[in-house]
Amino acid sequence: MPTAPELMKLHDEALYIHTPRERLATVNDLARSPAPRFWLGRTGEGTLWRVRDNVPDAAISCRLD
Repeated sequence: MPTAPELMKLHDEALYIHTPRERLATVNDLARSPAPRFWLGRTGEGTLWRVRDNVPDAAISCRLD
């Protein structure tokens, strides 16, 4: 049985297409719509967050995990 964080990661992977750096590229749909600038998934066991590929590293100032 997968843990809650593992299920959240699967959810993230189903929603979005990712870059090799695990940044969001596009929404996983036929139109390949732009991904949101920020996505946050929370469970009782932890937090998973992603930013879009074009967000500069300097704009990411904190870690949530």
